Amino acid sequence: MKNSKIAVALIGFGHLGRFHAQKVAQAGAELVCIIEPNQNRKEIASVEFPQAKIFNSLEEVEAEGEGFDAAIIAAPTSQHFSLIKELFKNDKHIFCEKPICSSQEEIAELEEILATTNANKKNLVLQVGHSERFHQAFEILREISGGQAITLSAGSSIVINRLAPYKPRALDVDVVQDLMIHDIDLLLYLFKEMPTKITVPTAHKFVSNYFDYVVADFEFASGRHARLRAHRDYPKTLRELEIINSSGSYLVDLFQNEIHYTEREKREGEVKKISYQKRDHLLLQQKHFYNSIINHANHTSKSIVPFEEGIAALKIAHMVLSSCRCL
Repeated sequence: MKNSKIAVALIGFGHLGRFHAQKVAQAGAELVCIIEPNQNRKEIASVEFPQAKIFNSLEEVEAEGEGFDAAIIAAPTSQHFSLIKELFKNDKHIFCEKPICSSQEEIAELEEILATTNANKKNLVLQVGHSERFHQAFEILREISGGQAITLSAGSSIVINRLAPYKPRALDVDVVQDLMIHDIDLLLYLFKEMPTKITVPTAHKFVSNYFDYVVADFEFASGRHARLRAHRDYPKTLRELEIINSSGSYLVDLFQNEIHYTEREKREGEVKKISYQKRDHLLLQQKHFYNSIINHANHTSKSIVPFEEGIAALKIAHMVLSSCRCL
């Protein structure tokens, strides 16, 4: 650590990487270097973050002996796996944006690495960037239900729509790994179980060589059901989560930060509304990451989204994609 602060290397200074760079100091760490091969982005990074050294590659950082404690991976998905392997080999704490890697072969190799090399013994914190978990909505839903998770009852049904206008980025992966994976992680986080059956009634390629619109249905052993819909060529941004079960109906607007709900026990027919403040999810993720690093040596903290959970979500994403290809 430098000056008692965690020294951070940011890998990738694109759209998301630039936002990550802005949060490092706010989260209490120190941005010591930025790795970005694109010349235009390098020039922007050097102006906006003059205290950080700029490098073309991770190998260049290692060759020059620039020291850092933790890395944020915000590079293209195709580079995630090789970067993780190199950082893990050098005992660095890792925050990796989703998806954690891009292929089933990489998933299998990463699982083997994690199984054969004990990260806990190395005191390494490994965190995946599934930011949707940080929505205040899930804390409010728990308060509404008296401290219980409202999705636990058998027969609960969830529908999540994540629709977005076209943007000329992240087109090197399909919409399942780009957008739907957020909601796959939410399903696993809320239900605390893996699906027993996955079906895909609709999947289309519109604006790229990959699937841009996918609808996927999930069934669980508990009797719960879910439908996820992801689209990246929609007229407007829509991020909605609908929960229907024996306790009531809940509509959560994750974009407008609103919750509309009814309570079946009261049978009043009244629709209630709660508005909540938008949170800085990137900042919260980074704060949790650095706090986990500080406390991990004392075994008092762990990553809020460990690599194992990022892998679980990615495995489900690949099952969805396999069904897409069968259409």
